[in-house]
Amino acid sequence: VVQNQECNLKQSSCVVTIEDGTVLEFEIVQKDIPLMKPLDFKLKSSNPNLENITLKLYATNMMMGTYELQFINDGKGNYTAKGTLPTCPVGGMKWNADVQVHKLSKIIGARFLFETDI
Repeated sequence: VVQNQECNLKQSSCVVTIEDGTVLEFEIVQKDIPLMKPLDFKLKSSNPNLENITLKLYATNMMMGTYELQFINDGKGNYTAKGTLPTCPVGGMKWNADVQVHKLSKIIGARFLFETDI
């Protein structure tokens, strides 16, 4: 499932409903999404008991590596992860943020899209 194209993570959180009916709301707290500085990723879920949720970050217009973060359950359907994105001299990087819920037999989740300026 991919976020609505009109949602902009630099302005607000984005909401999707994944395959099993769980509603996920994803947000990058630092709206300017700075590079080489700590970022806070927040996830709200209609299911307060999700386990083994990861966030996979990777650029789509240049190979910048893949970064996998583990979400921590803060309770009441709130999950957080912290990470840093690398800098790039080209700028205008387009990123995918894949929220992955690892189930016993498969992985389900959502893809959120965002851009960084530098």
